Amino acid sequence: MMSSILTKFIEHRVAKYFNFRQHVIVPNLSWGITHGGGHGHEMDLAVITKSGYLYEIEIKISKSDLKKDLEKKHHHQSDKVSRLFFAIPDYLVKSSELIPLNAGIITVRYDKALIIRNSKVQDVQKLTDKEIMNICRLGNMRIWGMREKEINKNMDTIKSLLVGGR
Repeated sequence: MMSSILTKFIEHRVAKYFNFRQHVIVPNLSWGITHGGGHGHEMDLAVITKSGYLYEIEIKISKSDLKKDLEKKHHHQSDKVSRLFFAIPDYLVKSSELIPLNAGIITVRYDKALIIRNSKVQDVQKLTDKEIMNICRLGNMRIWGMREKEINKNMDTIKSLLVGGR
C-alpha cells in the first residue's frame, strides 16, 4: 500500500514537472503504441510534447525495482520514444549506476521534481495525429475508469444521498 502511494506521488510530481496543462500525460500506457512493428511495452508515464514527440518515464521506488528493470527484454528501446527518463525518490540517487546511460534521471522530493541528468535525444519521428489521438483516448478511458472505481467504492453513500436528499 505504501509503495502504491509513493508511486502515485512520484507520478503526480513528474506530471506537474512536465506541465500537464501544456502536454498530454498518460499514466500506465501499456497498449496503443507499438514499436518497430511489434508490440509496445508499458510506460509508467507517457508524455506527448506540444511538438508531437513521445517521452517515456519509468518510475522506480527501490534498488530492487531498478535491478528488475535491467532484466526487461525491450530495454526501453523504441522507434517512437524520443526521450527516456527514470523518476526516482531522492534516496535512490546513490543507485543511479543501475539506470541506463541514455536515460535521464528525475529525482523526486516531497516538494519538487528535478532533472539531475538529461536524457539522450533519440532520432525518431514525431507521433502521427492518429497515434496522438489514440493515446489521448486511452488517457480518457483511464480517467473515467478511475472515476467509476471511486463511485463504486462509495455507492452506499451515493444511494443514501439520492434517496434521502441532502
